[in-house]
Amino acid sequence: MVKNQIIGLIFLVLLLSSCGINKNRTSALGDKISKVDYAYIDQFHEGLRFKQRGEVDNAILAFNKCIESNKSDDAVYFALSELYTQKRRS
Repeated sequence: MVKNQIIGLIFLVLLLSSCGINKNRTSALGDKISKVDYAYIDQFHEGLRFKQRGEVDNAILAFNKCIESNKSDDAVYFALSELYTQKRRS
């Protein structure tokens, strides 16, 4: 019985201590998210919407605007590679 209480107490402490881990949201670069990041995220999602609708040229333009803002986002380059491959196959 005491063993179960100790295990339960340890579990409770671990659970409560893990709740505060994600208090500070950060971007992919490790910085706190700013208003500039929200504009970038909106642009990225616009590119995804164009890609989903099959509007390849508009999606490429949207993703290229993302690259102008952040040259180190791998997701943009991956999406562009898919779009250029799709465009080449058409």
